[in-house]
Amino acid sequence: MELGEFEKAESYLNSSIQYATGEKQISKPVTDSVFYNYGIAVRTKGFLYQRMGKYTASNELLKESYRAFQRSNTHWELHNIHGTMAGNYVMLGQLDTADYFFNLAFETLGFDTISNYIIEPKNFGDELLIFLKDYATLQEKRFEQTNEIAYLKKMAKILSDAYEIIDYRISNLSGIESMVNFLDRYASVTEKAMTTNIRLYELTNDEQYLYAALEKSDRNKSRIMLQNLHMKEASIYSDGQEMIHSRLKLLYEDHRLTYNKIKEEADTDKVKQLEEKLLAIKSDINRHEFELKKTNKIYRAINANSDYRALISSLDDGELALHYTLTENKLFRFEFTNNTLTYSALPINAAFQHSLKTVTEQLQKSLPGNQNSITELSDVLLQNIQWSDNIKHVVVIPDGLISYIPFEVLIQEDKPLIDNFAISYSSSFRLLSEQQEKQYKHPKQIACFAPNYNSRADQVSYDSQNDKLAVAELVRDGEYELPGAIEESKAVHELFNGDLYLNADANEQNFRSASDKYGIVHLAMHALANEANPMESKLVLSRDKAEAGEDNLLHAYELYKLDLKADLAVLSACNTGVGKINKGDGVQSLSQAFIGAGVGSTVHSLWKVPDNATKYIMIDFYKNLKEGNRKDEALRMAKLNYRNDETIPTSQKAPYYWAGFVASGNMCPLPSHNMNYSILIGILASLLLLSYILFTRRQALTTLPH
Repeated sequence: MELGEFEKAESYLNSSIQYATGEKQISKPVTDSVFYNYGIAVRTKGFLYQRMGKYTASNELLKESYRAFQRSNTHWELHNIHGTMAGNYVMLGQLDTADYFFNLAFETLGFDTISNYIIEPKNFGDELLIFLKDYATLQEKRFEQTNEIAYLKKMAKILSDAYEIIDYRISNLSGIESMVNFLDRYASVTEKAMTTNIRLYELTNDEQYLYAALEKSDRNKSRIMLQNLHMKEASIYSDGQEMIHSRLKLLYEDHRLTYNKIKEEADTDKVKQLEEKLLAIKSDINRHEFELKKTNKIYRAINANSDYRALISSLDDGELALHYTLTENKLFRFEFTNNTLTYSALPINAAFQHSLKTVTEQLQKSLPGNQNSITELSDVLLQNIQWSDNIKHVVVIPDGLISYIPFEVLIQEDKPLIDNFAISYSSSFRLLSEQQEKQYKHPKQIACFAPNYNSRADQVSYDSQNDKLAVAELVRDGEYELPGAIEESKAVHELFNGDLYLNADANEQNFRSASDKYGIVHLAMHALANEANPMESKLVLSRDKAEAGEDNLLHAYELYKLDLKADLAVLSACNTGVGKINKGDGVQSLSQAFIGAGVGSTVHSLWKVPDNATKYIMIDFYKNLKEGNRKDEALRMAKLNYRNDETIPTSQKAPYYWAGFVASGNMCPLPSHNMNYSILIGILASLLLLSYILFTRRQALTTLPH
């Protein structure tokens, strides 16, 4: 069923029902377990029919399973039946009946009414999320029938509750794969939460709904990344959480049983006693839930930065953020500065998705004729943006395949954006805000790693014209020598007087022992991206010298386990920003792994980058950094210098050669010890001048007659 093979699933379920029916007929006496097994088989077929859109037939099966569970005295399955039937009635348009069954489902879970549910999902699995999703759809149908905005507001509230449950559930999951699967299962909830708030904004013109829509969209973009960062600072079950969970589980069960007893009890005095007990249980539940949220450090950290008015006010003057969310037929774009927020809902179709893929392939393979495709894509992605004169820096928060588009090549008023703007990227704005808050002190400034490979291209040099052409086409994706990477690392090392790990010294052991001591980690080498299994993507260190237990391959899954405190990691290799695109996490790539390890910013690649052009851009990037420029501006200047360098052949001026590297994260200039030398010299000169003036005045005073 989960694989979508419904006919095969139905065949197996029919066999299961036939077996359970036969067991029921021959058993003497018929035990509870016989009715239970029959109820499970029939119920599962009812679930299947719902997935197939056979809502009436689904309900008939669910009613039959309900009778079987009652005969087997199995009450814990009933809420699933009621909730699924409610969802079916919503789809059939029988909204009053749906409302009735939703109330039954919530009551079976132990709540007084559907309007008095308790947001504590751990003890109910996914049931509460599924019910809330369908109950939100019921409100949407009510709104469409009546046009009463109260239903839409109720829908937004329900989806907001579902959002909180998703955040809480994520904070209690471990393993990236399980988080990805969970978020993928509820992607429609998070998307609907955003679009509902946008509809409310359109109807009321109340900005609170626009900020809520941005929050819902952004919080869904980096849930897993933030979870990993916060897990480095807290244990999920710290501060007695396990004990609180155990106590809550007992309280929920007590609440359910007491509530059911009240419905069945005829004696009014006993009913009163049970109602008093129920109030005491509710009070105890509230107290324990408060303690649970207070002690769950991850959950608390995930929800700490939820005031998006405050978050976007932290943007610098001259910064514009473009925040994209792709849905099936619309592209939502939020545009904001530190004091404005607007949005656009741009209609898209299959042609737009095709255009995204086409431009990505043309850029990655340096295919001819890509200018028309880039112009068409620009017309959609940049449509109706108000470019005020003071905007100098653009922060792009992409979604889906947009993550593989370097916005520097997009066209605005017949010019590529790079001509006018320094551009940076982030998986989410909330992640970016956290990265900007981090400031570390490092014993050393930079570590450069450039291994040797001693393979098929180790004799390549710059001596002949043919060699130069061969070197121009070398890419950093394989296991052959990279002359440009070696030269690049030597030049960067000289600029910053850092530590240089060349050839056999650029190994896994040295990286692990040195990587947390430096403000900048520069890795010029081969990388091998694995889009199917991104945790297996890896940087290829020296193959000459591996210590016991190490393979000199630095995998993404290994990076996530490290605690790196570098301000900047420069991944000067192929495809370091390429991986698997997941809902709730963006692109799972080597760059994301470094951010997950705690790095404040990265420079990474979007395709197989050429060795020689990369060397040129990287050296120039570091020169600009040393002059005190922001990281995005330093990279922009390096790209412009490459494009304008007349010594570089025109054939090597295509975006493939210069646009592959992008900057992500905190774009502030390097810390103060990297201050622009001209500024430092000016300060020293001013101090010397001041000292001279004071000295001459003192001399003049000593020569005056007494």
